[in-house]
Amino acid sequence: MFDAELEKQKLQVPRIEKIEVTYKGKPEPYLLKMNKNISTPLDCTKHMVRTLTLRSALAMVDDEPWDMNRPLKDSCELKLLDFHAVILLCCAQTFWRSCSFLLGKVIDKAFKEDFPVSLLEQLASLPDTVTVYRLGDYCDLSPGPMITQTGLIGRIDTTAIHPVNTPKGLLYRFQGIAIPSQIGLQEAAYRLILKRARKLVSTP
Repeated sequence: MFDAELEKQKLQVPRIEKIEVTYKGKPEPYLLKMNKNISTPLDCTKHMVRTLTLRSALAMVDDEPWDMNRPLKDSCELKLLDFHAVILLCCAQTFWRSCSFLLGKVIDKAFKEDFPVSLLEQLASLPDTVTVYRLGDYCDLSPGPMITQTGLIGRIDTTAIHPVNTPKGLLYRFQGIAIPSQIGLQEAAYRLILKRARKLVSTP
């Protein structure tokens, strides 16, 4: 379904138009000619330096958070963020969202027979335009953005599964922690965070 929709959207692009992408950041500014509605921030990094391709977790397109694999619509100013960026919260939220998505894939694979979930049923109740993310054969809805590659995740662990009574009945809350590969953390500190993450986290 995902591949079919992707091909359908590609066919809707009548002809290739060029756009100008102005990159501002290290190691130096670049002015790139890219393809409208086709080229992505990740594609832009491949015309610059390899470290940007490997380390960039999130793009800012005209100061708007943007997936590294999301096509660029118009000429724009591009900034690239890693986990040492000044705008760290924006990167952190993207990282947490991505790791939650990855945990969803693990849960789906482990409990699919017991708890079937149909993506088509979710789509039926949503607006005309939605964002679908895919990892392997796992797809889910999310407002995004998310990180480009799992290689940006250094360590990730599932810490607890808590039964929670809700108006819809008994549900299970899965919790975990993750550390970006670019962030160094001593083993003792990681184990302390791991211990604290086992406690039930209540959400509004």
